[in-house]
Amino acid sequence: MTVYVDLVARVSAFCKPSINSRLVDRPRLRSYTAPMEVHLTPEQQQLAELASQRGRDADTLAQEAISRYLAEEARFEAVQLGEAALDRGEYLTHEQVGERLDRLFRS
Repeated sequence: MTVYVDLVARVSAFCKPSINSRLVDRPRLRSYTAPMEVHLTPEQQQLAELASQRGRDADTLAQEAISRYLAEEARFEAVQLGEAALDRGEYLTHEQVGERLDRLFRS
């Protein structure tokens, strides 16, 4: 069984604040699509049965599963980046975050 998948992957690129920036630090998301052909193992072919039981097509179910996987990987990568920044001493205290938010909302 072959499932044809059209993915939208999101890549986080963390912004560095500039001196004149009025924005709170936040990730930027860039999207791109890439059609691909996925060959399933015999064990994974239950996907077609599951999709049929749920009244859906296998392609859509595969796309949703891959999207959930990519989102989880992105969250895990973000946590690793945060931990590395913390280890380097690059973090804001609670008070510093409050000050940035105050400046943002006053603007």
